[in-house]
Amino acid sequence: LVQRDAGARVAIVEANFRRPIQSRLLGLSPSHGLAEVLAGTVSIDDAMQQPTPMMPAAGDAEPTPHASAPGLATAVATRHRTGSLLLLAGSTAVANPPALLGDGAIAGVLRSLAESCDYVLVDAPSPLEVSDVMPLLRVVDGIVIVARAGHTREPSAQRFTQLLARSSAATVLGVVANCVSERDISRHGLSTLSSRTWLGKLIGS
Repeated sequence: LVQRDAGARVAIVEANFRRPIQSRLLGLSPSHGLAEVLAGTVSIDDAMQQPTPMMPAAGDAEPTPHASAPGLATAVATRHRTGSLLLLAGSTAVANPPALLGDGAIAGVLRSLAESCDYVLVDAPSPLEVSDVMPLLRVVDGIVIVARAGHTREPSAQRFTQLLARSSAATVLGVVANCVSERDISRHGLSTLSSRTWLGKLIGS
């Protein structure tokens, strides 16, 4: 949402057939998604859905904060730029997720989206839990690790790092720690940042 409201063309590919949540977060009710595209029964264009855009108020001279979906970061809309966000949703109605993602079709889907989008974000489960994501590690350009504060343990992080070193040549772009308590945020000196400054740091990092 932040990238879209900064003027970028963004596609989210939800390669998560275990616990798909992107549709709910974005307020969508997809009838088709990634599974149908990979099976060849629906085209990418027909399966893609677009959340309602958040437009800046007419005449705004400065970036305007806009409320996002519950639980998501507030996005900042800017003038004179028109971004877009598309979702290719996951589904729990997949009998064999590793086989579906491992037949090679996913690479073609990502290449097709990369030709028309500035960013293609792939949401996938941890390879420490299921093997579904393993074929994706060889076809993406970068990896963002998402860890839950107070839940992800050091041995798991070490095993994940070793797995990436063996299985992927993609660069690890960074780590996102979610579910961080206000106390820990304050301890690390982040609580004094305004929303706009914090978002600027996120966008620029």
